[in-house]
Amino acid sequence: MKKIIFTLLVCSFSLGLFSQSDVWTKADRTNLYDDCMSYITKYKNTTNDQRESISLCYIGEVTKKYTKVDFNAMIDIEIKRIKEAVINQCAKNLGIDLNTEVKKEEPVVVEKKEVEVPKTVPKNVLSRESLIGQWKTDINSIIEFKSDGTYSHKYLYNYFDGQQNHVKDNLFTGDWFLDDKGFLTLTVNWTSEIPDRKKKHIDHTEKYTDPAGKKYKFITFSEGYFKYEQTTPGSTAIQANRVE
Repeated sequence: MKKIIFTLLVCSFSLGLFSQSDVWTKADRTNLYDDCMSYITKYKNTTNDQRESISLCYIGEVTKKYTKVDFNAMIDIEIKRIKEAVINQCAKNLGIDLNTEVKKEEPVVVEKKEVEVPKTVPKNVLSRESLIGQWKTDINSIIEFKSDGTYSHKYLYNYFDGQQNHVKDNLFTGDWFLDDKGFLTLTVNWTSEIPDRKKKHIDHTEKYTDPAGKKYKFITFSEGYFKYEQTTPGSTAIQANRVE
């Protein structure tokens, strides 16, 4: 009799532990919400309120359709597919457009007077040869223009891409071109380190490129100093001193 009672107590205790471990706690729901908010930042055409609504819907659907044990047992690719399907369905139910993940920049129509080299830039100084070398910028980075037509731009702090993934070595590379009007074009390449959200370590890396390039105009230039800005309206100017 004692052995039967003991066995029943052990089974009840085990079932109690199992049921508790399979309950979606407040902390679990918060992790789901934070993960979803981070993931949908790639949808640039959504507002913060829309992303919050989608994330709350995501919590409800995931916790309703899956037990905590089953969900945590899934591999990353399974979770990613579920995440994308649920987010798209939630967005559809809420009437939120997710068709455009990354908006393509509209071509910038530059008036003829803007194409001209600014008067503050000495035409006999601004040349391809004068740019070659290392420059320390006011945004805490080092940009190096190389004679073979390539460049590197390294940030001196941890730099994250638009999806909040760390840029490997905080480094951007590509090709650079200077035309006869004094405009600088930079193509951009970088590699993002994608972390495993559950295990908090790097899961894999993905390489990105912007082959179309971005165009910049110089506001002023001298042998040891320059200041330029992107031709896109509203861009912030960047200035730099030559590294000796």
